[in-house]
Amino acid sequence: MKKKILSIIFLVETVISYSQNYPPFLQNIGWCVEEYIGTGSIMSSYTNSGDTTIGNLSYSKLNKDNKLFLIREDHVLRKVWVILPNGSSEILLYDFAISPGTQISLNYFGNIAVLYHADSFDSINTTSGVRKRIKLSTNDTVFSSTIYWIEGIGSNFGPVYLYDPTYAPGLMNEGHCLICSYSGPGVQSYSGSCGIPCVPYAGSPCYPFIVGISEITNENTRIMVENVNDNLIRIQLNRGKIKDLEVFSIEGSLLKIIHDVDKNEFYIFTNDWTKGLYIIQATIDNGIQIKGKIFIKP
Repeated sequence: MKKKILSIIFLVETVISYSQNYPPFLQNIGWCVEEYIGTGSIMSSYTNSGDTTIGNLSYSKLNKDNKLFLIREDHVLRKVWVILPNGSSEILLYDFAISPGTQISLNYFGNIAVLYHADSFDSINTTSGVRKRIKLSTNDTVFSSTIYWIEGIGSNFGPVYLYDPTYAPGLMNEGHCLICSYSGPGVQSYSGSCGIPCVPYAGSPCYPFIVGISEITNENTRIMVENVNDNLIRIQLNRGKIKDLEVFSIEGSLLKIIHDVDKNEFYIFTNDWTKGLYIIQATIDNGIQIKGKIFIKP
């Protein structure tokens, strides 16, 4: 009898511990998705742009191509809901507490609901640690027969996969694949296996959260800090010239100072820098100081 009581206590403690370790889906600032169109593909981004309140419920605002998605996450229930563009009510996006063998109805945008079956659970090693992965399958021939949900990341097809579904092979020349996601500027939380690698293509919609978001001191002057390669970064102003440059650790310690640069573009070698987030502060020729962030990954 004592053994049974101890087993029950152990089970309760395990469930509580697992719930506390739940990695939030909305901890990410951005997701980069590859979209297949015809014989080619493009990159698109979903960006977490802050919170809003509807009634007494709190939502995060995800933007994609001027489309707004409202996302609500319950950390205790481990569920995520979405209000799609032009939608009036929320629908279930993820249920990370689903049990094996459970059937779940997914409401793809512009289509009838599709019935999926929770086949199996395993784990996947991501750049932010080991994450729980759920395999779902369907007998519907319109959509891909298999979809994966990854805790703290989303779907292998993209964060709001219900809006951008991946169709069954051979049916349409369209589809989607999650390239990567980022929990902070330059801090990758997931790297997928799409055709396009997760690299900072300048000008791409995913560029800002891959390399870090530049800070602007006024509407006219902007600093851009980017990785040229593993050992070199470039600092560039859109106008004016850099007078002095300072490099700070994320804790605020001054690590390097360069005087009399007198250029609008400057390069710094980083081969002796440790992995982490750095602050680059430039004093420009009009005396204004502006800052940018850069993540170094040796």
